Amino acid sequence: MRITKRQLRQIIREEAGKLSEDRIKRELENLRKNIRDDEEHIDNLEKDIEDERKEAERARREERKKDEAVRITRSHLRRMIRELST
Repeated sequence: MRITKRQLRQIIREEAGKLSEDRIKRELENLRKNIRDDEEHIDNLEKDIEDERKEAERARREERKKDEAVRITRSHLRRMIRELST
């Protein structure tokens, strides 16, 4: 069976279209995978930020406790000095 130039051109156009469609599909699959990876990375970053915030809040509470303990100790010392002075 012989193929005319016109038929050959048509076949080439169709195959080129299929190739570009396949290429587009692969590229879209890669983009979807990258999006999933990016979303996972963003989720991890958000979790890290939340963990850091909680840790900073814990540290602030510890500092306040230390400050309160110092204030209580000072007030006790003042009271003791007054009692000894009288």
